[in-house]
Amino acid sequence: MGEITKPMRDLLDIIRFTESLSAKIADISDEDTLYSVLDTEFKRSPYSSSILLLTDDGSKLRFALASLPGKGLEAAEKIAGFSIKDYRVDVKKSRFFSQIVFEGKTLYASHVEMVEALLPRTLRLTRTLISKIPGISDADAVLTPLYRKGNAVGIFSMSSAELAEEFTPSVKSLARHIESAMERIEDLAERKRVEEELRESEEKHRTLFETMAQGAVYQDADGSIISANPAAERILGLSIEQMQGRTSVDPRWKAVHEDGSDFPGETRPSMVALRTGKEVRNVVMGVFNPQTEKHSWININAVPQFRPGDNKPFRVYTTFDDITERRDMERQLRENAERLEELVEERTKELREAERLATIGQTALMVGHDLRNPLQALMNSLYLFKEFLDKAPPEIGELARRRGLEMASNAEEQIVYMNKIISDLTYYASPGHVEPVEAELPKIIQESLELTTIPTSVVVSVEAHMDLPKPKIDVAMIRRVFANLITNAVQAMPNGGLLTIRVSRAGESVLVSFSDTGVGIAKEDMGKLFKPFFTTKAQGVGLGLPVCKRLVEAHDGEITIESEEGRKTTVTVKIPLKAPSTAP
Repeated sequence: MGEITKPMRDLLDIIRFTESLSAKIADISDEDTLYSVLDTEFKRSPYSSSILLLTDDGSKLRFALASLPGKGLEAAEKIAGFSIKDYRVDVKKSRFFSQIVFEGKTLYASHVEMVEALLPRTLRLTRTLISKIPGISDADAVLTPLYRKGNAVGIFSMSSAELAEEFTPSVKSLARHIESAMERIEDLAERKRVEEELRESEEKHRTLFETMAQGAVYQDADGSIISANPAAERILGLSIEQMQGRTSVDPRWKAVHEDGSDFPGETRPSMVALRTGKEVRNVVMGVFNPQTEKHSWININAVPQFRPGDNKPFRVYTTFDDITERRDMERQLRENAERLEELVEERTKELREAERLATIGQTALMVGHDLRNPLQALMNSLYLFKEFLDKAPPEIGELARRRGLEMASNAEEQIVYMNKIISDLTYYASPGHVEPVEAELPKIIQESLELTTIPTSVVVSVEAHMDLPKPKIDVAMIRRVFANLITNAVQAMPNGGLLTIRVSRAGESVLVSFSDTGVGIAKEDMGKLFKPFFTTKAQGVGLGLPVCKRLVEAHDGEITIESEEGRKTTVTVKIPLKAPSTAP
């Protein structure tokens, strides 16, 4: 065999180098390691290498790798006055580099052409000095485009003193291996990024799932619960262990509609979503909570979930809000609104009644004022008439005289009764100002008894302690109250009986009770006793008790009635010891 020539030896060397380097970068998974291996291997070889990558906007080239023998790189950076990694080449302004990047050409260039292409004309001296650096001055280069997924992303350059143009296929082959390594690194980085985003998304979803205020439940295709968040456990009153495997049709939910009717399992939102493949929104349902032992009310949304290409859900995601408190508040508001309407209606009636009574009172005052004078005139006339009859001549006849006196007495009684009605109307319309003085209640009771006609069939018993305090009262008002109550008690005992009047102290008040053994009061009438113009008597206008109530309340006191129909009645008057607040 003939001796191997130097060009052949150089070709074999570069082929072996590119194959060895291609093998070393075949499994590299990150960009920094790739450039580090390339830099190390080129520095160990007689070759130099550069990798220039396009910037993000595609307008400039930047050095990702610059591997020169010895201290060639340091010398070039010192002469240029800047770091090679910070340097940028405007591709559009460089015909040399544009051919490689935009036209896809592989170029063979001398070291002078390389330096001139890299540095602008304004740096002529710099270009000259750099082109004379050892390792650069005697090296020619092959420059070929680098592709990533079919798009040019930069330039791979390989140079040496022995690099001939016919070695271009080996350089291009190495460039393809570098491309493969770069694509694999990018794919790995993208996959890692996607996995990291997926992990973060799952973490966020898990955090949201566990911390959200809404209840959330996953159910499989047959409706069985797979998982539930803490809010669901709280709202439903069940742990995840108790829920897992339970379906929506399980009778233990005791589900009901808002009207209280049963909520069949197959019609519940999650089951409907699984059956129809459609979302179900805003369904209100009550479910039994074993913790509270009552129904919790929830507003449910159910969303079916599908695997790619399937038209039937493989599970359903259900969320629900606890609206129990809101429903309770709405119910309370409705009840309050209804109660308010009732109160308004009741108050309106009271105001109308008060207005009617005020009108009656005003009328009573005017009528009473107008009637008192003629009534007094009638009383005076009857008095004179009786005087006349007492002194009448004998010829008038004894029978006629007695009959006249009887008629006059009856007329006087009717006038007294009419005057009482006027007084009651006046007192009810306007009790007037209370003029309090210290007074002995037993004495006022005795005066009230003297003002009242007591039949012989009625026995009166007055019980009072000797050391009773003297309340500050309007004597005339309280005397009228007592006289009315004594009259009522007597009238309640038409066949006779016992009237017991007791006076006692109760804290800072005095109690005066009037107990009779009469006919009592019917239960249905008890709530009407203090209403004006209500009466069960054949004769009367129904103002006695209302007047008593007005006069007692004018003293800041109270009046109450207890009765057993057919047996007895007790009326109790409570009078504070201190002067009433209405006193001047």
